[in-house]
Amino acid sequence: MFEGLRYNPSEFAAAYIQTLPHAMKAEEFENDEAFEKYLDDRRSMYFHEYLKTLKYAYSFKKSNDGIVEE
Repeated sequence: MFEGLRYNPSEFAAAYIQTLPHAMKAEEFENDEAFEKYLDDRRSMYFHEYLKTLKYAYSFKKSNDGIVEE
């Protein structure tokens, strides 16, 4: 689905970090493992949504925009 889609990892990291204040807190989980799983699943979901959004945005790209897809 996202083959050849180019993205900047630091842009995703910056965007994702901004969502962390809205994440559930460690105290809301029974143990650290459950909290870590929640964070891993959350990050994975956000990354997938980030890629979907990039793909959508690239669909409006004009050839002279300077954005390159592989």
